This record gives sequence, structure tokens and C-alpha cells, in this order.
Amino acid sequence: MLEFLICLCQWDWTAIGTLSLAIAAFVTLGVQLWQFKKLRKDESERAFKNSSVTLITKFDKDFNKLEDCRFEVSNVILEKKILDSDELDFKMIEYWVGDIFDFFDTLGFFVREGYIKAEVVHQYFYHWFSHYYEFYKLYNIKQLSGYPETTWINLPILSKHLDDVEVKGLSEKKSPISKAMLKTFFEEEAWDESEQSTI
Repeated sequence: MLEFLICLCQWDWTAIGTLSLAIAAFVTLGVQLWQFKKLRKDESERAFKNSSVTLITKFDKDFNKLEDCRFEVSNVILEKKILDSDELDFKMIEYWVGDIFDFFDTLGFFVREGYIKAEVVHQYFYHWFSHYYEFYKLYNIKQLSGYPETTWINLPILSKHLDDVEVKGLSEKKSPISKAMLKTFFEEEAWDESEQSTI
């Protein structure tokens, strides 16, 4: 016991105290750095959410401005009984449907680049996009556009993102959209526009 006490007296307590302070400083610095990163992450997430809200609100307004296009293309599809045929004269609908696909292509770009989360876009636009995209695929409109390598390249990307969200929400495989469902959809699009014009 005496030897232990003599050993304790020989230690350099100043060095031990300095070492303890240095360790405490490093721990404190690590904690502060972690808090700073967390604060920056929280601020970044808040800014992202604010910009996402601004963007999705703008996209929603822009989509509402396409009501005339949606009405016209729906009427042509229904009046010409396009869904009863396997062929499509794209020139009949190109003027109106082009603007709709341009809109969704731009939206797809914003999702692809991470400016808007797919879950947000799904909430706002999945119903419309899924039907217009099914029509797009059904008649191979990419080829009919005349510029298959450069036109609406983000539509398949947007479809994948939104389908992933849909399947995750359903917890099962998404059921395909039939021609009958497309017909009902285009009837609703034409009806909605005519109803709004009478209000």
C-alpha cells in the first residue's frame, strides 16, 4: 500500500490534468461538430421542403392551365374513336397532347434531378400521368413524335418513380390500365372541362 502511495506522489498531476482537458476539448469539439452538421441538415431539409412546395404549387397551376388541351385531346380521342383502333394518326392530336407530354416531361426532369420528391408528384399528378402515359405507350407515341431520341425522354423515368410510390402504397403489384379505363378517363377529362365552362 505504501508503495502505491509513493507511486501516486511521483505522478505528474499537471500533465494528467492537461491530458484530461485535451480529451474533454476533443469530445466537446466532436459533439459541437455533430450538432452543427445536424443543424445544417435540418436547415437544408427545411429549405428543400419550402422549395418543393413552391415548385409543386407552380406545377399544379401550370397543369390547370392545360385544361383546354386536355379537353380538346379527350374530345378528339372520343369522337374519332381512337381507342377502338390499334393505329393512331398522331397529327390529329399532336397539337394538344404535345403540351401535356411536355408538362409531364418537365416534371419528370425535376423528379430525376431530385428537386421534387416522387411522393409529392404522386400525390398531385399520379391519376392523370398514369392514364396519359398508358396512352403514350399504347400507341408508341415516342416513335410517332418523329424525334424518338430527344422527345419526352423523362416520361419513362417519371413513370418508374411514380409506379414505385404507388406499389409501395398498395403493398402489391399495380394493376394495368385497360382501354376501357382509358376511355372512362378521357370521358372524365372532356366532361370536367365542359362542366367548368358552364359554371
